[in-house]
Amino acid sequence: MFEVYGALNDFARAAQRIGLDWLADEIVRLNLPEELDDDVDFEDDVLDDSWFDAIETAEFQNARGDVTGRLYVSMPTIESMRKLLELWDKFKEGGSPPDGHSDWWNLFKQLKDLRTWGPQDRLSMEAAAALRAELVRRQGQPQLIELDLWFRNDAAARQRAWAQLRQRLDAVEAEVVDDAEIPEIRYQAALVRVAPAVLEEILTGQGNIIVANEVMAIRPQSVSSHPATDGDGQPGPASAAPSPGSLRPPIAALIDGMPLENHNRLAGRIDVFDTGDLPPTPVNRRYHGTSMASLILHGDLEANEPPLDRLLHIVPVLTYDPAEGREATPSDKLPLKLIYEAVTRMKEGIGDAVPTAPDVFLINHSIGDVNERPLSSASAWARALDYLSYKYRVLFIVSAGNCEANLEIEGYTSIQEFHTADPIAREQAMMRALDANKATRALLAPAEAVNALTVGALHRDLAGALPGNVVDPFPTLRMSSLLSRLGLGLRNSVKPDVMSDGGRAIAQPTAGAPLLVRAYTPQAVGQRVAAPHHAGGLTHTMRSCGTSNAAALITRTAIRLSDALDDAVELTGAPSIPAGNRAVLVKALLTHTAAWGNAGDYMETHFPPQGTKAWLRRRENISRFLGYGIPDVDRLLEGAANRATLVGEGEIRPEKSHEFRFPLPPSLASKIDLRRLIITLAWFSPVRSSNQNYRTFGLEIAPGSGDNAFGLGLRAVGCQPPAALAGRGTLIHRILEGDAAVPFLESDAIVLRVQCRKPPFSGMTKVVAPYGLAVTLEVATSIGADIYAEVAQKVRIQQRQ
Repeated sequence: MFEVYGALNDFARAAQRIGLDWLADEIVRLNLPEELDDDVDFEDDVLDDSWFDAIETAEFQNARGDVTGRLYVSMPTIESMRKLLELWDKFKEGGSPPDGHSDWWNLFKQLKDLRTWGPQDRLSMEAAAALRAELVRRQGQPQLIELDLWFRNDAAARQRAWAQLRQRLDAVEAEVVDDAEIPEIRYQAALVRVAPAVLEEILTGQGNIIVANEVMAIRPQSVSSHPATDGDGQPGPASAAPSPGSLRPPIAALIDGMPLENHNRLAGRIDVFDTGDLPPTPVNRRYHGTSMASLILHGDLEANEPPLDRLLHIVPVLTYDPAEGREATPSDKLPLKLIYEAVTRMKEGIGDAVPTAPDVFLINHSIGDVNERPLSSASAWARALDYLSYKYRVLFIVSAGNCEANLEIEGYTSIQEFHTADPIAREQAMMRALDANKATRALLAPAEAVNALTVGALHRDLAGALPGNVVDPFPTLRMSSLLSRLGLGLRNSVKPDVMSDGGRAIAQPTAGAPLLVRAYTPQAVGQRVAAPHHAGGLTHTMRSCGTSNAAALITRTAIRLSDALDDAVELTGAPSIPAGNRAVLVKALLTHTAAWGNAGDYMETHFPPQGTKAWLRRRENISRFLGYGIPDVDRLLEGAANRATLVGEGEIRPEKSHEFRFPLPPSLASKIDLRRLIITLAWFSPVRSSNQNYRTFGLEIAPGSGDNAFGLGLRAVGCQPPAALAGRGTLIHRILEGDAAVPFLESDAIVLRVQCRKPPFSGMTKVVAPYGLAVTLEVATSIGADIYAEVAQKVRIQQRQ
């Protein structure tokens, strides 16, 4: 393993020239230096990625003496590794390079350290703690562990590595329960059952497995787990089943648990594809899949919204575990393999089988690995979603993950004091506690996936007043739920992307002095959803909370938006949207109306760090909680005379740009009134699974001419993610406002360019990135003009020309 100063790309190229087999790399530290942020007083609307990239240069990092990355390489023989370490020792001692080895000395100058990958690297402290806890909990029982292998580029080398590892496993009588090899995402792994004594050896850094050179990492089994909680026993009102053939084909799929197919709310509305490979889930334990399908098809049942007029395709991947009393991914399967095969089967089929749902382009993924919280590099699960998203042009709508860990609340010494405290003061204390503990509440894999839309849970539902004996943690703020995990994403990108209702988890004290509270969801709170019943009833409902609910509601909204696009095309006579670009355009539209709301306003003035020069880190901090904010999609669907929205889509190659024109309404010229411009750009990027430059394509929005905020005298509003963060994923959402009188001609337009930056790899000139663009111009109602009609008329004229 090479610990590298400076830019990994330059080092990797030098290493490859010498002949090293590059396995993978990762960023170790990619945080904004506090001293630089405090010393420079930039304006938000002029800060761009060039500045943010500049702080990651080798010169700056060398000045700090920080490691910026790690490069993992393999050597052809043990002897070659021994010689390499001898050269490194000689370099450290100040010796001169032997004849023919000057290239190595140039390489060594960029290193902090060079060493072999050892037991301390294969087993992280977090993984060791989790495995130790399982060993104690399941005393005397065999344990399941996952082994991630180093992925070799050569297939024969992978086979040899697997054969060598099998010999080691056989020597300790370990059972291989499942294994997978997916070259497209550089994934090779095994699910192994070991005796308690073997696991004890691993935990103490001994034994055959932890010293195996074939193994990159040892960790607990990847598991998505959902407690199976009985419903409240309330029968729901009768719901008319759709007549056969009346529903349109599915465009969305739910990968989740097996639903209660004959429930009154689901019957005739779902299309379940069951492979038969999983153990059957008892009918009265099918909670999670039933509730997710209910939310997608009907929304919160308290809202009494009309159901969707489309079928929902469902692929079960969860099963009931009676020993744990939960629905979970099967204990004898690698979950990533299940998901990968489910999507492949859906879109193109496996073997000779035909695809099960080829027209689906929205996939709800409200499951995540409770044992993995990615930090510096993408998890294998996220790599799978990103690869599949780009390959099949599908949008994964992913839940951020739930967190029920305790929070220490400062300023309170007893549970009684907490219960009787002033609600506003208590709310502020909860906010401070969340901020202090944000590092322990990171996203669950695969929520960091860059092509996915990651959804956090908002503290909101329609359940009415809370019981008097519970504590509402956020009585005044539309804040992220106590349950919702926090960003940021890879390379400090904005994650979660958006927020949606996830129910009001209450703050339940668990201990005093210090006061500890945790999120708790009694049956009095949350969204009302369809549910199984212990006696077999088919109309029962229950309440539930969490980020899964939030993701399901966003999936419902995505289906509505896609259908609205079809209606708009038919109404305006615009060209139809290519199937390959529809998902990414819906991704843009789902975010287009998002804003931080009153929680963002509060956090801007109260959250750390405060001070005029600390705005960048403060807004970065707020983005961890709220992402781009809370969408108000009904504004987009309903329309209004004082705003107009135009959408565009396309496919773009590196170092190219596409220009879009938004006709300016004549009534806006030289008016001194508030105007707002909202621009949202989403794209799908190919990914490099073994590289720090994981997201290959970076897109950006630029004005067509000049630099005066697209000719309207606008500036970025403060309460939104900083521009530097917004460009680091595959979603840019910017809100600009102004009220200056700006003259323009009737033929003038807002001109925007979508640009694709040069990727950090060669051979990408013919690769494309699909993208979707949404632009809204909104003006104060005091202008009294029909902006929508004026823009629509100009667009029709453009189409006729």
